[in-house]
Amino acid sequence: MGLRTQFNILLLINLIILVWALNHFHQKETTLQFNKQLYSKAQQMHQLAENIRDYTALEITPLLAELSDDFYPQSVGSYSATQTFNSHDGAEVIHQVALQNTQIVRYQANVWQQELINRFKSNNAAMEITDQLTDAKGRFFVFTKPIKSNEQVLGVKVIKIRIERALLALEKANINYLIQIGFLSLVVWLIMNVFMHLIVFKPLQHTSQQAKSISLGNSDITVLKGASGGTEINTIRQSFNRMQNSLKAAMSHLK
Repeated sequence: MGLRTQFNILLLINLIILVWALNHFHQKETTLQFNKQLYSKAQQMHQLAENIRDYTALEITPLLAELSDDFYPQSVGSYSATQTFNSHDGAEVIHQVALQNTQIVRYQANVWQQELINRFKSNNAAMEITDQLTDAKGRFFVFTKPIKSNEQVLGVKVIKIRIERALLALEKANINYLIQIGFLSLVVWLIMNVFMHLIVFKPLQHTSQQAKSISLGNSDITVLKGASGGTEINTIRQSFNRMQNSLKAAMSHLK
């Protein structure tokens, strides 16, 4: 295996390791930032839902009570928040309220929501739960707060954010980054090969050819050029020229 081949194998191994490491840490950082943004957005949406509840309780409920003694679901803060967020099937942010023991079908907890309630019950000090969920409607980032009364968990308030498109955009960005660093690695590989060819391989090949010619009995070899300076290649050339001069001197004495 030639020196050029060994150099390229070693260079490629190092570039592959470098590309893998850069891509790994880049994906780790972008995923971390992505989750932070989702968490921040979920917090904002939860606070917006709380503001809607407060507005409904302070402004809407008293007005409806003055108009009629009948019950209107619009007078319930959770109903208003849910209707505001879930105005259409493709809403990006979905608001849900689930209660453990209720006769109101709208607020009855499904299996997944009951699991959240149980998690809050098992850790009564927990203030929130975040998770990712995949169901028939896609992938969601989930932000959940407990509903409590006298420190007893009665249900949960849930914010679900659709992340399908965001994940596709993140994946596309990661692929573009991988392509970019892959292209840069290719450029580095080409530059290093040109550099090594001009500085190392070509001079060594020329010196090797001259040495081979001398070993075959040809003493009429010109002095190698570019033998000045302190690089290792020039040191080899200087040594070769000295050897050649010594050989010529020895041959002239023999004659």
